[in-house]
Amino acid sequence: MPTLTEDTFDQATYGRLMAHVHSAISTMMGVWSKELVNASSRARTPQDLATEMIRLRRMLEPRVHFARHSAWPEQIRSALWDALVIDIETMQHDLEEALSKSTSRGGYDRAATDLLVATVRRDPLTAVLRQGEQPVPVSTKTTSRAPLVRVRPARSILTESRSLPSDRPLPSSPSPEHRS
Repeated sequence: MPTLTEDTFDQATYGRLMAHVHSAISTMMGVWSKELVNASSRARTPQDLATEMIRLRRMLEPRVHFARHSAWPEQIRSALWDALVIDIETMQHDLEEALSKSTSRGGYDRAATDLLVATVRRDPLTAVLRQGEQPVPVSTKTTSRAPLVRVRPARSILTESRSLPSDRPLPSSPSPEHRS
């Protein structure tokens, strides 16, 4: 991808580009959520769950690389990174919560549930955020840190196999204050 600057495209072109980015992220996260459902049905032991957590985390690596890509203008890179962090932290929290509540639905004893939650905490999805190079620091001029893609909570992904909704706002272009 060629390096983009804030004045590479006009606002309408950036808007179209971000619509494609939004669609790509939504598609990727939809596939990921289906894999989470599959992983939850395959994982019968804490060791199985640990293996699935590592596999699911690896599936998130392309999104990490995409958000960190140096070709993005800083404002877009920051928005992509912030959205990624929020999404992954939310998925981790919701996954832990869903496993914690599994005793109330029956089928698991408390000790087994605690072991599964401990496994998810020991091999968290958020570890993908710490791999490799550090992201470019978030600019203080970035006005919105709203996530780009709305991620359905893991607790509902575990019970449904529908794809993720995608109604989070996208930055349409670098803000006018950053344009020359």
